[in-house]
Amino acid sequence: PRLATALGADGRLESSDTFAARFPGDGLGYGAHYDGHGGPKGCVLTAILYTSRGWTEASGGVFMALDPHERAWLAVPPEAGTLLIFRSDRVLQKVLPCFAPRVALTIFLSKAAS
Repeated sequence: PRLATALGADGRLESSDTFAARFPGDGLGYGAHYDGHGGPKGCVLTAILYTSRGWTEASGGVFMALDPHERAWLAVPPEAGTLLIFRSDRVLQKVLPCFAPRVALTIFLSKAAS
């Protein structure tokens, strides 16, 4: 009920985009961004499932989310089986440089049309 209230209307969601993101391990990452701002139209929730086994700290590619209350970045290692679900229109996020191949399945959810 709390999530439905936060989303407004009746709280129904629909998938707006689904894809597999692959980092080749060449040191690239994603800069700080909101998925709901300039990302998929109307995106309010993002779900990310990490699938790559054998992650180590040297592999990099750590997901970072800004905690606005603590004014600090929270780190989530991209270990296989880890599922993240967050308010993509409110959570500032980034991915640190990745030095080993990494794959994640991502689903963007938007508010369902009334």
